[in-house]
Amino acid sequence: RGSWTPPFGLRNLRGRGNAAFIDWRERNLDGNDGMVQAGHAFTSWWFRFCDDHPEFFAQRPDGVRGPFGVDAKDIMDPVKAGRKQVEHIPLCLSCEGLADAVIAEWRKAGAPDKINLCENDARPWEVCACAACAALDGVPPERFGGRAVDKNGWPGWRSDRSMTFCSRVLEKARAINPNVRGCTYAYNATELPPQKTKVPENLVAGIVPTSFTRDYVFALVDGWKAAGLREYYLRPNRRVYFNFRFLPVGYDRYFFDLLKELHAKGGLVGLDSDGPAAGSRQHYMECWYLLKFLQDPTKDFAHWERLWCSFFGPAADDVAKYYAYWREEVWEKRFVPQLDKLDIGAAKSVYANLGRYYREQDFVTAGAHLERGLGRADLGPVARKMLEDLKTDNEHGRIFVRAWIGRKPEQVRDLVDYRKTHGLPSHWGYEKEFLELSTKD
Repeated sequence: RGSWTPPFGLRNLRGRGNAAFIDWRERNLDGNDGMVQAGHAFTSWWFRFCDDHPEFFAQRPDGVRGPFGVDAKDIMDPVKAGRKQVEHIPLCLSCEGLADAVIAEWRKAGAPDKINLCENDARPWEVCACAACAALDGVPPERFGGRAVDKNGWPGWRSDRSMTFCSRVLEKARAINPNVRGCTYAYNATELPPQKTKVPENLVAGIVPTSFTRDYVFALVDGWKAAGLREYYLRPNRRVYFNFRFLPVGYDRYFFDLLKELHAKGGLVGLDSDGPAAGSRQHYMECWYLLKFLQDPTKDFAHWERLWCSFFGPAADDVAKYYAYWREEVWEKRFVPQLDKLDIGAAKSVYANLGRYYREQDFVTAGAHLERGLGRADLGPVARKMLEDLKTDNEHGRIFVRAWIGRKPEQVRDLVDYRKTHGLPSHWGYEKEFLELSTKD
């Protein structure tokens, strides 16, 4: 009808190089329209600066400045150091020369309006151990957002050193280009809001929560805003944590409503959801709801649900009841009470305790709604095909849950045979050892 002004500058569901998913995502109006530059910014710096400026990089507990997990004698060796260790090396954020080097690199690029200050993907306990960096830190809180704070294994409270670094860089950059805006992550060691240091007014943060309880997410966002953050985008790893591929989870409305409430509170400028490409019809549906929110946040979940179910023609009400079952009986009653425990290792935890979350009977009960839909005589060919596909997925889930919980070789063979017949993939990372049972009879 003419033109469309996106309500959010960033609308991205990462696809990990999956061309089919990326094409589908683009047709659903994802995009990055004028957002600040983001992504781990210093992954190439070690071998560019290690000889002349080792002080730019984190000091390890053994006193060495170099990649973690690499023998001290090998840190300069591009083969022995290892690509991952080098790319993930943390920085010494108290180093004033580091800020000057960032400015120099930015000026070489023409001093644009955007400057990327997102730190490398280092594990949170691999922060710089030097005294100057430690002096910048606040006091680790006992609890945050209803959760106990892990001070050692996952020390996510070191944002003051990050904000000191960002403030130093942006002050220098603004003297050169008054329109400059920076971007950083509230991520890993810098997840929790700073305690002593204000957030620069021209800094946008990608907030990366490690828990998805409402209390935690709202506390995290509110804490950063109280520290001065004006604009942020949510950069969750939720699709990594809850990566169940073909199992219906029922969290579509929960995460849609969470985004809608964050938007209503102000400051949300987009979503950059990390995770694998959609691997099933169920997964595509969940991603579809997120993209619809990003297209028009004024509409509520019920609006988009009616549209989704309308694709099934006369069976719309049956499909609505099918999805409602997973939301009300599985997600709300079984997942949500455990949500404060389902963080980074959520998928592994759920697979290890699958009987806590799923029963074979769930698929029978929910599947009855699909059978009623398929029994409607006035279904068109497209709606019928979609219902049949949904029934195939539902039956796959039933056979999988029975085999995973029962662990009997004949049940595993039934699952493998069903997948071969219908061309369905396994979730190999979690199923490899389990599926080997099928060869041991």
